[in-house]
Amino acid sequence: MGNHPGPYFSGLAWALIFGLFASTAFTLLVVPVTYYALNKNKM
Repeated sequence: MGNHPGPYFSGLAWALIFGLFASTAFTLLVVPVTYYALNKNKM
């Protein structure tokens, strides 16, 4: 008996990887751009 994961672990892994990239891009790009766009009138 080998250590063979089930077929659904591949989809789970891709979802996890995509989620990490999406959350990182959202934090580093979307949040600062939105912040500066909303607060450029106050500066």
